[in-house]
Order: sequence, then C-alpha cells, then structure tokens
Amino acid sequence: MIRVFSLLTLAITLWFGLVLPVAASELQEVAPPGAAQQLQLELGKHHPQLELLAPADGSSLPAGTWTLKLRLNDWPLVQRAELGPGPHLVIQIDNEAPIRIFETPSGATNLAIEMAELSPGSHSITAFAALPWGEAVAERQGRANFRFYRLAANPNGLPAPDSAQLVAVPAPELTAGAPVPINWFLLNAPLQNLRPDDAHWRLQINLDGATGVLQQENSLWLSGLTPGSHPLSFELFDGKGVPLGAPFNSLVRELRVSPQGQPSAAMFRSQLTPEELEALVNPSFSAPTIEPEPEPEPVPEAEVVAIEAES
Repeated sequence: MIRVFSLLTLAITLWFGLVLPVAASELQEVAPPGAAQQLQLELGKHHPQLELLAPADGSSLPAGTWTLKLRLNDWPLVQRAELGPGPHLVIQIDNEAPIRIFETPSGATNLAIEMAELSPGSHSITAFAALPWGEAVAERQGRANFRFYRLAANPNGLPAPDSAQLVAVPAPELTAGAPVPINWFLLNAPLQNLRPDDAHWRLQINLDGATGVLQQENSLWLSGLTPGSHPLSFELFDGKGVPLGAPFNSLVRELRVSPQGQPSAAMFRSQLTPEELEALVNPSFSAPTIEPEPEPEPVPEAEVVAIEAES
C-alpha cells in the first residue's frame, strides 16, 4: 500500500471526486475557471484524430535535423496575441520540454514539423491534441506515441511497449492569482476501479511539499501558488505500491508563475464573450470590421445679399 506522509495536511474533495492531501494553509483544489469551462465545452464538439505519416514507427533516423509528418483531423490550432494560447498540438520527446504547435498553413490537416537531431539511442515521442492550458484531449484517437532511434537502438532505455508510461506537460502560461492546471495522462494504462480491489496503478504528486495520491486519470486545478518557481514531481506506482521507476515514470517539472499584474491568458478569466470564445476556437475567425461613421457634410453658409437703399 502507498502511504502518504505530510505535516499539517488537510483532505479536501476534488472537482473529480478524488481526495488530495494538501498543505492546510497554502493549496486548495478548485474548479476550472469559467473561461476554461467554456472552452472545454466548445472544444468538446471536436473529435481529433492523430496519425503518424513519416518516418515509420520504430525506424532509424539519420544524423541531423529531420521532419516529423503528422495528420491531425478535427482539431483547431489557434493562438491570439490579445487572448493567449488556444487549442494546440503538443509534441514531447522523452522527458524534454514540450514543443507546441499553434498554427498550420492554410488550415491543412497534414503537418510537417522540423525536428532537432536526436541523440544516439532509442527515443519515445508522444504527440497529442491539447486544450489551451495543455491538458490532453480525452479521446484516445487524439493521442499517439512513436519510437525512433538514431545510430543504434537501445530498447531497454525506454519503458516496455505494453507498460504504463507517464506524460506530464505544464501549462503554456501561468499567472499568480489564477488557478493552476496540473496536466498529466498515462499511456498503456488499463482502466481501473471498475470493481473492488481493481487497482493497477497509483500516481503520487508532490507540489511545494504537499503530497497526494491520485487514482483516476484527470487533470487538476489548484489555487494558492505564489509568483516564482515551484517544483512539481510525479511518481507512478503499480497496484501494489511498487514504483514503476524510470525511465519516464518518475518526473520533475518546474511551474513558473508570473507576478500578478501582468496580463493573463483569456483561458484564466471568469468568462469569455461570444466573440472571444469564437476567436479562441476558430482559426478562421476575424473580428468584424467596424466601419467609421461618415463625417457630416458641411452646411453651406447662407449667401449674404446686399440690398441697396433707395435714394
């Protein structure tokens, strides 16, 4: 069994019905901001499908840069200068920083993404359609995992193909005073809790010293983070409480929170206007042009007629 140790902890009910022990005076799990809920509801109308076109899964890559070709159907890619991140595509190589794709030429579904040279050995590349705050879409067709190698393969450097693998991607933007999303999901993880004693995995997270154990695959929203850098760690266990271990199942992420007063992304607002919502989910959206009111025509001056007096 996994045991959680923490001083001054408080059990609270999560938005998704879980229980997370947190530091009593600092962190609290909250509902997503109203704007995020609007975006999630609107984007829920899409059913993204992600497909690898090239290179072939499991293939050897040459030295130097290379091109990852994907097909992404039924998922918009949007970013607005005045509103911030919208829905996008995330690509993560091993445990490196995520690559975010916010636009595609002329709305094309086929994407050609220039990638940096891979180091020698085997690599796991995960791609997924993401909500504006970085959470992966629930549809499994919108997620994909590939394996490539350069120079020589070392499959023992990657998780076994049929074992659970943890993917944790921070939000693209965070601001103090706004709720903070904790984004994660599992690859190859079996469904659990369908019947009693049906546990296959547990996820332990630690944020600023507050520790919790999660049993369902859902992102969290937390409040209470101050400006600055915050360590966030993940540890994946099997159903018996044994760590599944590296690689990729024991992760540390840094959450960088901007000071209050800086402009925050629209997804953190309490509400979006219909126009703002449309702008963040529709790549083809263009704000209506406001025609300037015509200037009034000048009133001609009255003609002055001189009248001569009779002599």
